[in-house]
Amino acid sequence: KWGETIRSKTLFISLIMLCLVMLSAGVAFAADNASDVVAADEIATDEPLAVEQNAQALSESTKIYINNSNINQYIDNNTGTIYENVTADELIFDDTFENLILTVERPITLTGGNNSYFNNPNIEIYSSNVILQNFTILQQKGVNSIFVGAGENYTVDNVSISHVDITFTDNQNGAGAIPIEVINSNNFILADSSIYYTGRTDGNYLNNIIRITNSRNAKINDNRFSGDLVSAPVTWIPSASGWVSSPVSEGIVIKDSDNATFDNNIVDVTYNNVSGVYDTIYAVDISGSDAVITNNNITANGNTYIYGIIVSGDNFIIKSNNINSTGVYYANGMDIEGPASGVIENNNIDVSAESSAYAIYSGMNGADVTAE
Repeated sequence: KWGETIRSKTLFISLIMLCLVMLSAGVAFAADNASDVVAADEIATDEPLAVEQNAQALSESTKIYINNSNINQYIDNNTGTIYENVTADELIFDDTFENLILTVERPITLTGGNNSYFNNPNIEIYSSNVILQNFTILQQKGVNSIFVGAGENYTVDNVSISHVDITFTDNQNGAGAIPIEVINSNNFILADSSIYYTGRTDGNYLNNIIRITNSRNAKINDNRFSGDLVSAPVTWIPSASGWVSSPVSEGIVIKDSDNATFDNNIVDVTYNNVSGVYDTIYAVDISGSDAVITNNNITANGNTYIYGIIVSGDNFIIKSNNINSTGVYYANGMDIEGPASGVIENNNIDVSAESSAYAIYSGMNGADVTAE
């Protein structure tokens, strides 16, 4: 009996030790899964777990819904940058936002929710692979609603803006007023959007509905643009290739940008005031090689000089557009400025003015023009 009792006690103690080992392993396993930075042997049973006071919200969710109550958890209020530890693939803004500053420096999708509205935002995109969609914007101050840009030595690529609705009024700040401006970008897209713009330049700063410069493969498709512009003087600057115009008041500007596509858009531009002599408005101004301008409806109503389309660059295609240009003094449907070569085909052009009206005109300005 004494031997059996010893064996029973030994078995009982062994079972207790086995349970303790299993319990310890379970605690360590749970701790390792609960946090990437907290180990089981670092947890004190008699003290609460310390958390840094300045730590921001960390999210591994693919989507974050942002409103005025929680926006400071994800976006720096002063710089507009998205905190580095916010790892979501998409931010959905679902509130009315006043004077929002948003600086985008990494790939992400920015979506306006069903109840979103942006009053005087300043959105700057400095990263490639960014999607911005479903934003409704009222802009009554500032230079841009949306700026996409990079430095001279690199580009911002694959930025897509779609289904945005912008109502923009120039507040005469003297520094230019452009709802969407793009600089040094590849494969930029603006689609299925509407921009209603009122310009008030005094002739010394830019008024454009959109402006794209030094970019490649931009696609501006299926949009509606309405511009109420000041008719202002154009400066002509001599260059090695001829005279180059420097207008301040225009609707759509795609400048020094190759392989641009401008397709199936509605452009309606009219003048609301006159500044200086030889005042001029260009409704659509595109320069760069291999431009494609197709299936657009362009209406331009001006004072002294009004142009529906002005284009320069090699290998352009201007096809199947409806252009209506009406001026008090001079009206032009399409102006081809050298150096330029390309195809003009199947366009409906209607022009009228009291003094001079041209459906298609080429000034050449010291450079060759070839068109079929």
